[in-house]
Amino acid sequence: MAIRASVVVPVYNKAPYLTECFESIFAQSFTEFEVIAVDDASTDNSLEVLRSFNDPRVRILSNPVNSGPGVTAQNAMDQAKGEYIIRVDADDVLLSHRFKEQIAFMDAHPEIGISGTNISILGLDEVIKRPTAPNDCKVQLLFGVAVMQPTSIYRRSVLVEHDLRYQSEWPRYGEDWMFQARAGRQVLFANSDDVTVRYRRGEQGISFGRDRSDELPECINFAFSEFGWPLPSDAEMNVHLWSLNIFPEPPTGHSVKLFREWLNKMERINSVTGTFDPVALVSRYGDREGRSRRYVLSLSRQLVRKAEVFRTLLGKNYDPEKVAVLSVWLEDWVTVLGLVKEREPRFRFSAMGHGWDLFEHRRASGNIPFRTYQLEAADQLLLVSGPGVDHIKEKYPQHAHKAVLARLGTPDHGMATWAPAATLRIASCSYLRKPKRVDLLVEALAQLDRPVEWTHFGDGPDREAIQKAVDRLPRNIRTVMRGNTSNADVLEWYATHPVDVFIHLSDSEGLPIALMEAASFGIPLLANDVGGVSEIVTSSTGRLLSSQPNVSEVVDALQPMNTEHLFSQQFRQGVRAAWQEGFNCATNYRRIGELL
Repeated sequence: MAIRASVVVPVYNKAPYLTECFESIFAQSFTEFEVIAVDDASTDNSLEVLRSFNDPRVRILSNPVNSGPGVTAQNAMDQAKGEYIIRVDADDVLLSHRFKEQIAFMDAHPEIGISGTNISILGLDEVIKRPTAPNDCKVQLLFGVAVMQPTSIYRRSVLVEHDLRYQSEWPRYGEDWMFQARAGRQVLFANSDDVTVRYRRGEQGISFGRDRSDELPECINFAFSEFGWPLPSDAEMNVHLWSLNIFPEPPTGHSVKLFREWLNKMERINSVTGTFDPVALVSRYGDREGRSRRYVLSLSRQLVRKAEVFRTLLGKNYDPEKVAVLSVWLEDWVTVLGLVKEREPRFRFSAMGHGWDLFEHRRASGNIPFRTYQLEAADQLLLVSGPGVDHIKEKYPQHAHKAVLARLGTPDHGMATWAPAATLRIASCSYLRKPKRVDLLVEALAQLDRPVEWTHFGDGPDREAIQKAVDRLPRNIRTVMRGNTSNADVLEWYATHPVDVFIHLSDSEGLPIALMEAASFGIPLLANDVGGVSEIVTSSTGRLLSSQPNVSEVVDALQPMNTEHLFSQQFRQGVRAAWQEGFNCATNYRRIGELL
């Protein structure tokens, strides 16, 4: 078989995801490829899993010591035989048309040396895009990678011609950017406007570890140097980071002025060097990925103005011993309160972190504006789940002393009505969009041969698609889609309708209130292990699935032999007791008040 492409897969401690990743490689509609997988001295059983793949196209190499993804990928690229080199992250999932589409694109555009596509993020209803045209891609290299590495395909002859290689001295955080910046001097980049990869990050795969945004200035200086541009000053570096959605300092009127001046200076430099297409340079500050000039300036002005208003309302008689201030979300208001604190040294405040507002990997951009400043400004971080506390301690160890577990809770509405029945009665409550994985529950129900009554509360953009799937369910599955329902009505329904199990299969979570509410009525729980879910779903309250369960796992969990132990008044009383101990708002909110 002719080898047109060499698929390069660096592997480090990705054993739980390798099977799904390699199945997506083997399922490609294009088949003229080899796979070179390099284990980077994994400490789990990744190498054993790699050796289990019985496919003659797979070659397995191993590093004697951990060398990082860039050098590991380079070791594989040195062994490549294909006309093209395709990069794959070991925990991602490829769509079946990826290789075919990308090779066809490169064949049709021989002037392009490196190309990529868009990606969707597992667990987020988001697509991350990169510019498509070569001129726009080149400008992008001043701000980050032009091609997202998990989607990249290289023309091997171009790498050889220009001696383009990953270097061991490059920081691991920025090595892909540095590789592409070096290539950008001689090589044309492009992207096709399609999604070919489902990218796994955060609790689903990649652990970001400590905050490494402090390494970005080194990457920026490297890119500027490669293109022969003068390096930014410290002040210019800070405002350039704004263009990457990184905000190392709080917004001020002066910093907004500096941002404008820096953009104008870059245009002046380019008018002299002619490095970039001037239209492409200016358009880089369009709305792409929310990092526009308008976004940065508008956000900064709003935060500064809110701080002025809040400080006025606070008044001169503010007494920190008598007034407690809490931002219930770890978002923009924490920045506002930090600005107030700069002007009022006695001012103290706490901030509460949940899920989307706490974990950077929940954002398409991978970061949260002014995050470093927010954590420095807050006196106390009240985090609703154990994983939230761990996240702060691991990524921001300098603020670990501020992190306090402060669980939320729900009111006590008493035990629900219940009696055993031949029909399995299921309830669920969530927004109808992809990350909530209600579609997974529907697929599982379609394979059950026992009588089921399923009631779902909630609506959303995927309602039509889910309703069509529901309409195709077999006759033994009776379904009621209740749509948007007030919380009071949902709770009343739980109290008066017998429910055997409450199911929640979201791709990402903090610690869901929906699970707490169901448990307060003694309803057994079935959910997947993401975020802080394992703190409420245990063997005493129900069944905890893997973080990314497939249809078979859900079907298996709903078989009579695996649910029978849940169906007793004694077990339900145990569920309620667990809620009473850990998630009763009367207890938890009193503790939060004491912490303040």
